[in-house]
Amino acid sequence: MKFFWKVFLSTLFTAVFAFSAGSFLLIDSQFRSSFSKEVEAAYTENSLLRRSLHRELETLQETYSYKGVPASQYEADGAPASALLRAAALSVSGSISGGTLPFRLCTAEGNPVFSQLPSPSSGLIAGLTPESQGYVLVSSGHSHTLHIAGPLILGEKTYYLENTREVSDLFQSRDSLYRTFLLLTLALAAICAVLSFFLSLRLTRPVEILSAATRKLAQGDLSRRAEVRSKDELGGLAEDFNAMASQLEQNVQELKKEARRREEFTASFAHELKTPLTSMIGYADLLRSRSLGEKDTVLCANYIFEEGRRLEALSMKLMELIVLQKQAFPLRRILASQLFSRVEAAVRPSMEIAGARFSVVCEEAELPLEPDLMQTVCINLLDNARKSLGQNGAVTLLGHWGPEDSYTIAVQDNGKGIPAEDLNKITEPFYMVDKSRARAQGGAGLGLSLCRSIVLLHGGELTFESTPGKGTLAAVHLKEVNRFES
Repeated sequence: MKFFWKVFLSTLFTAVFAFSAGSFLLIDSQFRSSFSKEVEAAYTENSLLRRSLHRELETLQETYSYKGVPASQYEADGAPASALLRAAALSVSGSISGGTLPFRLCTAEGNPVFSQLPSPSSGLIAGLTPESQGYVLVSSGHSHTLHIAGPLILGEKTYYLENTREVSDLFQSRDSLYRTFLLLTLALAAICAVLSFFLSLRLTRPVEILSAATRKLAQGDLSRRAEVRSKDELGGLAEDFNAMASQLEQNVQELKKEARRREEFTASFAHELKTPLTSMIGYADLLRSRSLGEKDTVLCANYIFEEGRRLEALSMKLMELIVLQKQAFPLRRILASQLFSRVEAAVRPSMEIAGARFSVVCEEAELPLEPDLMQTVCINLLDNARKSLGQNGAVTLLGHWGPEDSYTIAVQDNGKGIPAEDLNKITEPFYMVDKSRARAQGGAGLGLSLCRSIVLLHGGELTFESTPGKGTLAAVHLKEVNRFES
């Protein structure tokens, strides 16, 4: 069953059931209260009749005694006693209500002594004791009558006085209320059906919208969002769905970008391999198939050597990047001046060939490093700085103390700089700010990613500050550094 019908039927059933149960209990409670009052009124009438009959008998006894009739004659179970009871009952019936309160006077065996009731005995007397009174409801068609019986003790003999009370109006009133209640229930059910239908539409509409958005999302439309129409739980669910869809779209976009970068890297790496390999094969074939002069032979061999070294360096960078993601390296303490000397010796020739002014400024410290890896970081940063230089280029390798016993190794240049939108991406694998320049200078977008991995192995941080057209500052921040004591 659809959620719409669940909401519709449950709302309709709840409303109709609540109204029906409440109305039925109210009518039943009112009827029981009225019926109890009728029973009490009938008991009161019965008590009144018995007291009046008792007083009337006493009066008649005094009258008979005055006339000299022996008490044994009207106390015996004979005609005079019965006549006396009938006379007393007739007098009570006429004097109290003018005949409007008919009653029946019976012996304990149920034999009537005096009766004004048209209906036969209800059999109520057979279940009573001399100390109790009771009632029974006699129904016949649409007629409902209360029969009340109470004991009347005369000497050693017990009689029962039985009176009736018509309560048909009470039952008719209840039946009329039930009919009215039924009509109101039907009317309420119709009204509730209409209201529940529109309420269910309103409640389930956000769910349908969310379901449609989910289907679109599953079909690949990552830009689809659910409309938020309220601030309740359904609105919160729609907002959560939109947040999830936005995050999913962002993740997919990142995956697509990463896939494109890897495709670009694969194309670049294939180009890097194909071009020098083709040249190397061509020069090697030239050396094999022809007799060249000494100068041409040296040129061919040098080209093959240089291209081979470049391919070796590229392959090693890939291997180092893979290895660094899988293992840790032991660190040992080395003086900053020793590290800087080794780096300077490695890069100064290339700086001089590029015509760059290269300087080294170092504050002494004892650094916890893996020397070869940190040297790779410094050389990569200096090589990037050299590649970014124009005319009158200058590069400085700095080493200085920072706050809280930290030490910073920085490379400052006055080159082209890096755009702000690229600063947070330059350490990603295969990312190149200027692809054509990087490829022309032998790059593949792995140098800074390798540097970041090495710095993280040292528990440090690699940061960049750059202004396009003015230069870049790349800094490695190391912790747990000891000040050198000579």
